[in-house]
Amino acid sequence: MQKGTSKLFAFALGFLAAGAIFTGAVLREKSTNGSIDWGNSANHVVLMADSQSNSVDIPESVYFAKLIELLQAQYVEKPEATEKLAIGAVKGMVVSLQDPLATFMDKTQFEAFANAMHGKFEGIGAELKFEFDPTALEKLKKRLKGEGVEDLDSATLIPNVVVSAIVPGSNAAKAGLKIGDQIIAVDGKTVLSTAMVESLRSEIETVRKSKLDENAMNLRLRSISDRFTNSTTPLRVKDHLTLGATGESTVEWERGTNVFNAKIAKARQTWEPIQERGDAVEVRFFDGADRELASRLDDKKALTIDLRNSTQGSFETLQKMLDLVAPAGVYGEIVTDKNAKPTRLVSQGQRTTPLDLTLIVDKSTRGAAEVFALALQSRKLAKIVGGPTAGEKAIIKTVLLPDGSGYTLPVGEFHPVLDTKVARAEREVRP
Repeated sequence: MQKGTSKLFAFALGFLAAGAIFTGAVLREKSTNGSIDWGNSANHVVLMADSQSNSVDIPESVYFAKLIELLQAQYVEKPEATEKLAIGAVKGMVVSLQDPLATFMDKTQFEAFANAMHGKFEGIGAELKFEFDPTALEKLKKRLKGEGVEDLDSATLIPNVVVSAIVPGSNAAKAGLKIGDQIIAVDGKTVLSTAMVESLRSEIETVRKSKLDENAMNLRLRSISDRFTNSTTPLRVKDHLTLGATGESTVEWERGTNVFNAKIAKARQTWEPIQERGDAVEVRFFDGADRELASRLDDKKALTIDLRNSTQGSFETLQKMLDLVAPAGVYGEIVTDKNAKPTRLVSQGQRTTPLDLTLIVDKSTRGAAEVFALALQSRKLAKIVGGPTAGEKAIIKTVLLPDGSGYTLPVGEFHPVLDTKVARAEREVRP
């Protein structure tokens, strides 16, 4: 292979490697100056000495405390405040969890997230989520537990951007977007994905093995690298389509084997937590949904609640909704993968008369809505129509930081009453 071709080949490989490393939303953040090497352990970091052969393994808590002391005492331009350093440490630790549900958000992102929890949306009017390859995600979890997974390819951890909810009457709804659609391009830029990286890798390998002359090979490799550099990351796409209220974008999406596209303008829109549709009441677990539902219950003895097209929702509101419609009692447990004692999901039982509940669900029922449905179903207090649900039963804690940024953190998975015996048995045999 000629020298020029070798350089271009290396150039193409470099772009693909960068994409595999830096676009995976669950991948670890790494130091850019080379002085700090984040180790493989979730509980420790490795502080490198001047000699690369010498390193000291120290607990994270001690490391961050000592680093703050060092910066405060010796840094040429004194940091504005310990608060800024602490927030930076929090961001690093949240990212290092390598969990797709553990998300750090800057001030702008967190403000939009908080507004959405009140039913106030911006962007094109769709909630977007990251969808990971389940096999790759399972390998990642095993590696984080120290189970020695060697064949985990970082490129398989690039998530797809998938529509998880649509604001009724929004521009996204008018354009024809539906739940489950995968966003594949925005404004002419292809959304980087595992499938795309694997395809480009395959093309590079084919070119490498081909008998093309230097010019033809250069053209092929340039075409491959151009397609890569003209792509955009999943995180940028999600931010671009869900933040802001002005401008429009050409969005291309995939549904099964069909591809659609449309120009979709951004706007601000409000999604009411409670909307009556015929004989059913559509419920979204936004802040205040419990108060809205309480005003509609009165002396009703039967109620049909539609839980389809649900956002992740507020888990604080979930608790209030359970108190509102369910008799006092235990409805399940919040179980972690550690040996910690599970937390019970308990209704305080505000309602004194029985309520005949019917819940309409499908794969768009997720998060707080899904936990609500499973909790009531486990106690045979609701009839379930439709299904199955999304299978997203993680309980998410939301934390606001002093500078306006914040993060979400999965604190456990919900197990209905009927599953708690199984959960206890698993904990008993767990080493």
